[in-house]
Amino acid sequence: MLDDENATQAEVDSATQALLQAIAEFEAAIAEDPGEPPVDPNLILYEDFSGLDSISEFWSKDYKALPGITDQPMYKQLGGNFTLDNGELVLNGGRFSIGMLYDRPNTKSSDTEAGGTFDLTKKYRITVEFTEVGGDTGKKFQIYVDNNTTSAGDSIHSVSGSTASRLYTESLSALPDSKVISVESTIGTNSSFIQLRVESNGIIRIKSILFEYVD
Repeated sequence: MLDDENATQAEVDSATQALLQAIAEFEAAIAEDPGEPPVDPNLILYEDFSGLDSISEFWSKDYKALPGITDQPMYKQLGGNFTLDNGELVLNGGRFSIGMLYDRPNTKSSDTEAGGTFDLTKKYRITVEFTEVGGDTGKKFQIYVDNNTTSAGDSIHSVSGSTASRLYTESLSALPDSKVISVESTIGTNSSFIQLRVESNGIIRIKSILFEYVD
């Protein structure tokens, strides 16, 4: 409007009123929910390791806590070696859980409770973005649901098949050229958790992790 030399006073007044109305609506929205961005109802978890200064911080409840359980960390190291390098999580024969209750004992086929904090009773997608693999690239990268061991049968989901809890398994050398691993599943409970794992002597650098519901 400022650049329109032919604008009438009525047009200027109308534009001004529209701007004032937009400002009022924006301020009302802030007052109703200050500082909180809109929540994506399909988002379960997103992790890009931003703000981390050390790997020890990653395992801390102060970095990220379980949903609804602020005194337990979101992530738990289950085995192997981990480092944080240039904003990426490096697994060297490492495996860790996401969303599992901290004192959850080893899972087994006779379990009656999953022992996690995610509701995975509807279809969901897990996306892992990585930048590099190394070590013995014949080793496999794996994703499990409701299983904190290295055996696919040690899970509440064994009733659906001996490897039902293993959602994804692929050798490092055969991971997608796009460097994006994506898997969709309906296997889960209302108290589920996820495990990411690379077999011994295998190395993978993870850039981000996304869990989301699929419409």
